[in-house]
Amino acid sequence: MFPVDLNDILFYLVVSSVVVLLHPSRWWHAFYTIKFIFGSLCKALERRVTPFPYRSHFSQQVTTKGYILVQYLKAALENELKPFEEIGVHFLTDSRRSRYAAHGLGDITVQHKKTIRVFGSKSRDQFPIDLLVLYFHGGIGLGDENGELYTEFLSLLAVKFLEQGFTNPVIAVPKYGNGNGSVSVSDLVPEGSNCHVVVASDSVGSSFALSQMCEMAANYEGGVAAAVLISPVVGEEHGFSTATDDFICRNTIDGWKRRLGSNFTNTTTVEPRYGWYITYGSEEFLAPAIEKLAQSVPGRVKLDRQLAQVHNWPLICFWTESTIYDREVSIESIAVQISRMVLWNTTSYFETGPSQPRVPPNLDEVSI
Repeated sequence: MFPVDLNDILFYLVVSSVVVLLHPSRWWHAFYTIKFIFGSLCKALERRVTPFPYRSHFSQQVTTKGYILVQYLKAALENELKPFEEIGVHFLTDSRRSRYAAHGLGDITVQHKKTIRVFGSKSRDQFPIDLLVLYFHGGIGLGDENGELYTEFLSLLAVKFLEQGFTNPVIAVPKYGNGNGSVSVSDLVPEGSNCHVVVASDSVGSSFALSQMCEMAANYEGGVAAAVLISPVVGEEHGFSTATDDFICRNTIDGWKRRLGSNFTNTTTVEPRYGWYITYGSEEFLAPAIEKLAQSVPGRVKLDRQLAQVHNWPLICFWTESTIYDREVSIESIAVQISRMVLWNTTSYFETGPSQPRVPPNLDEVSI
């Protein structure tokens, strides 16, 4: 899919404004949203006139859209304001898919069930599922319980899994508003199947991912094949950042903990069969805690430190980068790391015969 442009931004603002106007009790929300957007634009102007050597590491490399978004998120979360309007994001995602004729999304469909959304290829659903990714999104920290912000992101991730060589990869995403944040694997794949189950998460969704791993270790015979954590919100120690641009701080994390209550967890004793992939930004507030987590979890760990990036860098880049390559490089990296861990042990990879020839990706370059 093509990068977000001004038309997409205006469409989202118009739809969100209509939603707010229909609910007078939320007009105060619109006032603060406008205030924070204006403040973010002022910050962007200040960045524009600041000489390049005097900018923070993050400010030096991020796009203007990315800088404005991060400043807006920082202001909204500091004031415990819901940053996004779910209905606006839902309509934005649908309009982009229609306007660009689902460019790059192939035949990936989204099935809406009571407590989960399921992403999969329509033309591959006659084959057994060989990869099931349980993705616990961090949208709950942004007021997006159903993960509307992730629809396009995860659709492209499913495409990347197909490109890596999986026959029928499926991504299941819980709806936090309609369930307890867990996913029943047996409802998606039968017991004894050759399906690899990968648990993945970003941001505050890591709590649900770690809990799911413990539940699967006790109740699912196949266990967890691999685990992927993107900027996990874990650790009790105070973090730090060489930049002031990260949009989360101690108060934000404490607020997320209060919201999750007993669901918040930052430890696990479960060892994934093929290891962990943990990625985070060097400018993250919780960077030291994430590095400490990587040393404490059981099993092998691939720790991916992205220079001059902030919290949840893949999603930030996806929505703000100006080229298709830059916005999708994080998705490619996730798909490549998972395929490295599990694909050679996937039976269907050897049973489908020769695939169509294509230029192989540079596996190390996409992880930079």
